Amino acid sequence: MKMKIILCTAVLAASSTLAASCSTRESKHTISNWLRSRTGPAQMNVSGAWKDRAWGSTYLRQCGSSVTGKVGSYNVYGRINGRVLSLSLWSNGAQYYTATLALDQHNILIGKYYRTTRQAYGWPMMLRRTR
Repeated sequence: MKMKIILCTAVLAASSTLAASCSTRESKHTISNWLRSRTGPAQMNVSGAWKDRAWGSTYLRQCGSSVTGKVGSYNVYGRINGRVLSLSLWSNGAQYYTATLALDQHNILIGKYYRTTRQAYGWPMMLRRTR
């Protein structure tokens, strides 16, 4: 019985280590540098309520080139450079996604979201202003 407990503990520890090593979450330092590199003079105002079919309600607050708010259930921190918004989506103290969106001529933020800051493969994201 004692051997089974030791074996189960070893398996749990190994699986936890494996799961942590497979995670795509990046350090706060990496995310901070990524956002900082995407900061420039803002040529748009994204403050207000937005909506995406997949993400749901979004609320953004802009101060200069910095953006904070909520995208669905995620806390968001972002930066603006011209008419491009770069976001980092967080939950429970961990970063899960990044997004890069550009404001089009119809006042819609269109772009993609990604699992990492490397943004190698992304999925469509479109935020429409609701107010």
